[in-house]
Amino acid sequence: VIDFKTGAPSRQDQMQVQEYIDVLRKMNYADVEGYLLYLKTNTVVLVQNGKPKTTSKAKNKNQLGLDFT
Repeated sequence: VIDFKTGAPSRQDQMQVQEYIDVLRKMNYADVEGYLLYLKTNTVVLVQNGKPKTTSKAKNKNQLGLDFT
């Protein structure tokens, strides 16, 4: 789950993504992760298992710091 935000980071943003993750898990998707991308600061926040964690700023314009494989 990737949610793009234009405002300042808030706990509500993290709770919203966690709700999306919970819904997908209830639909039997096993490996679900959530990310918040704050466009003003180019900051990526990983939201997983109810514990948000800032991962990094974007490394370049194409990657967004999400490290998908």
